[in-house]
Amino acid sequence: MAGKSKKLPNHVPINIDSNDIDKFNEVLHNRGYRSIFLQIIKPRQIIGRVKPIIRNDKSIEHHVRVFVDGTITSEYELPRVDQMWAHITTVSYSSHEQVIEFLEEANIDYTVDEELRKRYNEEAIDDYPVDYMEFVYWFFAGVLFWTPLGYIWRFFYNIKNRNHKSISIDEKSKLGTIGK
Repeated sequence: MAGKSKKLPNHVPINIDSNDIDKFNEVLHNRGYRSIFLQIIKPRQIIGRVKPIIRNDKSIEHHVRVFVDGTITSEYELPRVDQMWAHITTVSYSSHEQVIEFLEEANIDYTVDEELRKRYNEEAIDDYPVDYMEFVYWFFAGVLFWTPLGYIWRFFYNIKNRNHKSISIDEKSKLGTIGK
């Protein structure tokens, strides 16, 4: 494959209906993907799961993020436990084909930019080259900016959802529809 184009994004986003997010989360859970505490959480991200896998004879991690609007991004990265420095200094690769396979097996409808998908599949390389700017991005953008912002957003999202659910239950009890 040709070298990774500068214009090629880090991920090929996939979109599902927001009503299918729980179903997709269950698919990931059943396949052994786990939620982890130590990850960069981006604003509007509601699910972050990881699974160690072997790909091209390399031990790597498969990361999947799902956002409130149904957007899914995913990537292959070197493992954080065995190779922490390499994990934060190497380029990661979109794992959209793996996610599309999961979605198709679970009969979850999705949309993807087919032109971008084709370009990425043709142009992306797969050898995890070192790029020290990845560390700069990881530390400054991820640790100092995205993660705090993501946690703040998730905190308010959870409060909003709890309030909404409790109001819905109260309204149902007033109407006498609970338990029917």
